[in-house]
Amino acid sequence: MTPADLADTDVAQPLLFAIQAAMLPVLAEHGLRPAMVLGHSVGEVAAAYAAGLLGLDDAARLIVARSRHQQARRGHGRMAALNAPLEEAEALVAGTKVEIAAVNAPGAVTLAGPEEALAAVCAAAEARRFAVVPLDLDYAFHSAAMDPVRDALLRDLDGLRCGAAALPMLSSVTGEALSTADAGYWWRNLREPVRFEAATRAAIAQGARIFLEIGPHPVLQSYLRETARAAGVEAANIGTLARRASGATTKRDAGDPFPAIVDRAFVAGADPRGARIFAGPASRRIPLTPFDRRRFVHPATVEGARLTDPVEEHPLLGFRRGTEPGIWTRLLDTDLAPWLADHRLGEEAVLPAAAMLDMALAAGRARHPDAAALEVAEFRILGTLPLGQTREIRCTLADGAFRLESRARFAEAWTLHALGEVRPATIPAAIAAPGEGARLDG
Repeated sequence: MTPADLADTDVAQPLLFAIQAAMLPVLAEHGLRPAMVLGHSVGEVAAAYAAGLLGLDDAARLIVARSRHQQARRGHGRMAALNAPLEEAEALVAGTKVEIAAVNAPGAVTLAGPEEALAAVCAAAEARRFAVVPLDLDYAFHSAAMDPVRDALLRDLDGLRCGAAALPMLSSVTGEALSTADAGYWWRNLREPVRFEAATRAAIAQGARIFLEIGPHPVLQSYLRETARAAGVEAANIGTLARRASGATTKRDAGDPFPAIVDRAFVAGADPRGARIFAGPASRRIPLTPFDRRRFVHPATVEGARLTDPVEEHPLLGFRRGTEPGIWTRLLDTDLAPWLADHRLGEEAVLPAAAMLDMALAAGRARHPDAAALEVAEFRILGTLPLGQTREIRCTLADGAFRLESRARFAEAWTLHALGEVRPATIPAAIAAPGEGARLDG
């Protein structure tokens, strides 16, 4: 199978369902069983199977029919992701052939429609300073482009058996609990807008605080996070499998991924003790040896690194490592610093260039506390610093050279994002007239 094959809906969607359905019993074997389920568009098929509304045979029949009829509408429209409130999105598409295909989260919608009409709406959105990203899909799902397949889909799904739900399922068609999943419902699932934000809010209202996204790659994490934040609750969002952009593998990728998934869920508050591994007596006995309790306190020295209470130099720069200023680290994401979520590139929150400069100046102030003024020169931004997931930030200032780097939690490699020179300003620079200040290129 080639990447081109995966662009075909009648290949990609059954494969996605097969992965999701296969993961359910493995997660259950490890003690992770859902209290309720929800899905996004095609993900509702696996959700209905997990809830017991559909048996495996009927779910497989549904996914094949659904994807085959969608494939027939390839080339009849396109889609785009728009970061804008629903009211603004509705105003943008009013009077056009473009439709709201999904309401994913507060300020996150998906548009679908004919290619030329969609391009015009995207241009209008950009003119109003809304971020909009055309999607690499040769389809217009959840729009009028799907209308021609209605009758054929309903015929193929005639007699689809819907069982009694064993778990609550929150529908992204209605935004409410689902009690039946007949052929008519699956036509609505294909044609009507995806109300994923409403389904997520309904799950939160019923007490959901841990969301486990099941699939080959997480794509709903930002929607879940933003909806929980808008609802005023703290909820953990956990992905399961993930593809690597380069296709390369590391030692961390090797072996069974499910123990790590369970570990992350356990840290978030899930209880895996229903797994078979917890059944019966322990396989190894704890030695019957009394504890030899002793107190050890390492004395403070001038060479000691105070790991438990490092000096916080600056809210963004973070904590000084060592007795002298020169290296600073901190953890940063949009949960730790929610105000940073306002600066986005497409759908992803990124660290602003102004924040990078502020960190450079903060490092300079710590290194040169007696300087009358500081100067940042030759400052280059080499790449964006994403904040959607927690990253460790490291800033260094040595011999006037400033570097801003980051890495994903527990990753070995650091990514260089910016570098420049920070030093005490010369007298002419310190008294420069307004309008003669520095210029940031790039």
